[in-house]
Amino acid sequence: MTPIRHEMPQYRVILCNDEVNSMEGVSKALATMLNMSVKDACETAMRVHTEGEVVIAVTHLELAEHLHLRMGQNGLTMKLEAVEEERPEEEE
Repeated sequence: MTPIRHEMPQYRVILCNDEVNSMEGVSKALATMLNMSVKDACETAMRVHTEGEVVIAVTHLELAEHLHLRMGQNGLTMKLEAVEEERPEEEE
C-alpha cells in the first residue's frame, strides 16, 4: 500500500521592479527581512532591476502571504503566484 502524502500547495513570492524604491533600499530590505548577506541582497536587487522581477521564495501559502505582506509593508512591490502542481500521468 502506498502511503498517503499531504503536500501543501506551493507559492512563489516575487519581488517586482518599480519606480519608487532604490536598489540600495531594496538591498537593505532584503538583507534585513530575509537575512540575506549584503552581497546576495545586492545581487538580487540588481536582478530585479534588470529582469523586472525575481522569485525570492517558494513556500506554503501561510509563509508566502506573511513574506508578501511584510515586504509590502516596507514599501516593496510584491506579488504571489501559485506553483502549478505536476500531475503524474495516468497509467493505461
